[in-house]
Amino acid sequence: MKVELDNVTLGYSTLSDSVFAGTNIKPGIWRHKVNVTQAFFNCVIQMWEGKKQSILDGEHEWEVTVKKIK
Repeated sequence: MKVELDNVTLGYSTLSDSVFAGTNIKPGIWRHKVNVTQAFFNCVIQMWEGKKQSILDGEHEWEVTVKKIK
């Protein structure tokens, strides 16, 4: 089955502590999904390693940073 990339969303499961990419039937109900947790972490490390960035989500301000410890 072909999936349109414009319809792919990310989601976080508190139950499994995993990040998923896929398509939704409605919020919280997945039609197709795949666990992308490790790829997500790899992207976060590449983007923020040794950097600090403030992110606004409309309501809150967050500070993101990644520091190598070993």
